[in-house]
Amino acid sequence: MIYDITQELFSGAVYPGDVRPEFTRIKSFDKGDTSTCTIFSMNAHNATHIDAPIHRVKGGKGIDELALEVCVGKATVIDYENRDKLTDIPTQRILFKNCEQIDEATATLLVEKGVLFVGAEGQSIGNREVHRILLENEVVVLEGARLAEVPEGEYMLYAPPIKLGGCDGAPCRAILISD
Repeated sequence: MIYDITQELFSGAVYPGDVRPEFTRIKSFDKGDTSTCTIFSMNAHNATHIDAPIHRVKGGKGIDELALEVCVGKATVIDYENRDKLTDIPTQRILFKNCEQIDEATATLLVEKGVLFVGAEGQSIGNREVHRILLENEVVVLEGARLAEVPEGEYMLYAPPIKLGGCDGAPCRAILISD
């Protein structure tokens, strides 16, 4: 089974104060053009996206410098209410369902456990300190995941960000595949 855990970009959630993405069709068959062509504008942190360390860490890596193998691999989906079970989780990629933001203690535990990738359903993984804890330790952060239809368990995760040189974040098409 394949679960698409990505929000549609133009109708997806927007962090309070961020600009909503929009597009303009500059060529279309309806206008008599021989092709369709679209331009769009957006914040790098709209809908489902990956945060790069430079988002919150001065001198941190840009989105194009992240190790792609961290964004692809075995992952565990766990209800945030069950986060006390983190010590038993065998994967280095964790996705929290029923979770808008994680707390500082959870962020610290993830780093101590050697987690390489963490995701949540909110448009922000947590407060400034949560971001600092994770991004200073180069934990890849996925924000805006849609996990309501995904049962807890083990999956293969594919969530590489779009390669935007030097940017602090980028959208991704995140999917989970079960056996």
